Amino acid sequence: MKPHILVLILAAALTDCAPRRPPNGTVVVRFVVNEQGEVENVQVVSSANSKFTKTAVSSVRKWRFKPTVKDGKPVKTTVEKTMEFRLKDEAIDYYSITQE
Repeated sequence: MKPHILVLILAAALTDCAPRRPPNGTVVVRFVVNEQGEVENVQVVSSANSKFTKTAVSSVRKWRFKPTVKDGKPVKTTVEKTMEFRLKDEAIDYYSITQE
């Protein structure tokens, strides 16, 4: 079986972040990559900071993958990713994603 590959990530702005105290947090999301490489059924497994939950889900829904291939055909696959959010310099936001 050939594993899924993340091919497109669209950045999402963080919402409701207090500028005086830069927040950090981790969100674990689980979702299905369908046969077309699109994300379906996004679920939050855990979130260290609820302010990141909406941003994480919104961002993941925009991701695109090369789907998993089994016996020469694309198949749906359940994926779990950890997203680490940080705010730097009170203005620049980003997140990183753990890779398997």
